[in-house]
This record gives sequence, C-alpha cells and structure tokens, in this order.
Amino acid sequence: MNVGGIGANQYAWDSEYRVSRRTGAVTNFRKTMQNAVNKSQGNVIHGLWGEKNQAGDTVVGAWANTSANTSVTVYQPKDFDEKNPVYKMKIWDSEGNVTERSVNLKDVDPWKSDSFDMYAYSCYASRSGKYNSAVSKYMGTYAHYTDGLYGGSSYYNMLQPTNWLSAVNSVMNTQYGLGNISGYMGYKGFYDFLSGGNLF
Repeated sequence: MNVGGIGANQYAWDSEYRVSRRTGAVTNFRKTMQNAVNKSQGNVIHGLWGEKNQAGDTVVGAWANTSANTSVTVYQPKDFDEKNPVYKMKIWDSEGNVTERSVNLKDVDPWKSDSFDMYAYSCYASRSGKYNSAVSKYMGTYAHYTDGLYGGSSYYNMLQPTNWLSAVNSVMNTQYGLGNISGYMGYKGFYDFLSGGNLF
C-alpha cells in the first residue's frame, strides 16, 4: 500500500531539505507536497495488500496519488499464470469514476509505459522476489520525476507513456549530486534491473 507523494521516499525529503538549506529556495517539490497534504482527505486506498476480492483475486498493490487525487488497486488473478502473466487493475480518477484494465506484464516496457502499468510491473517484481524493493524505488522515482517534469501529478500525465529508465537515471544522478551515495546505489540497482530486462 502506498500513498504517492507523502513519505514516498525518505531521500526525497532529505534531498529537498539539503537543497533548500543550501540554496534557500522553495522548490516545486515542497509546494507539491503541501498541496498533496491539503488534498489527501479525499483520497481512498481501495484494498489492503493480500486481501482477496469476490473473484478470489489478491491485492498486490494499492496506491492513492494525493497530488492527482486518483488511486489504483492491482490484483493478481486467482488463475495467474507465469507464462501469461496478466494483472488486473482498477483505477479511480479524481471524480470517482472507475476504469478496469488488464495488463500483460511481459508487454510493459520500462522505456515507454504509463504510470499505472509501471506500477503493476513493479508490484510483480517485488511480489515475485525478482527485485524486492521495486515498488519503493518506483514510488520514489515517480515522486521525484513527475514533480520535475510536470510540476506535480495529474490523472492525465499518469496516462502518458514515460521513459522510466530515463526517470530512474535522473533520480539516481540527483542522489549522487547531493552526496547521497546510499540513495544513488539504491536507484542504480533498480536502473540495472530495469535495463537488464530481468523480470521475465
């Protein structure tokens, strides 16, 4: 379960604190975080990790994006097949409208996929043990990158194809530039995993 934008990544807060102390600047990131806190009362996380729905599908991810006022729940179907790995999603927009979607995880391209498909991909990588911290690294990347690219998050830009390798690389380099070698190495591991095509 994740709340995008709030505590998504301790490095995000640490980096912001260091930059603002050094430069005295109040960045878009901090403004986005405050807006997220202000809007968060209307966000709902639909489902808890490990919970099953009426069809017997298991919740493997639930994310409320407070900036975009949206949420998504990812399910591993009861009849999940590693040879044809399809996850189901329910996506709520800011008006409460629900879209149901299926995604074949083999078709998710980290070089060009939307935020929802990449979240499902990360949920599978973490759940399968192929990259245990995939969800946390994706959430950290999302929080850093969308603020810099869009000045915040919206349902519309969550649907836009994004080069997640470029996004992770950007966050990785930011961590290095701030002297956060631990953060750099964490994102480098995620970058190497995604670029190596190691999920299947």
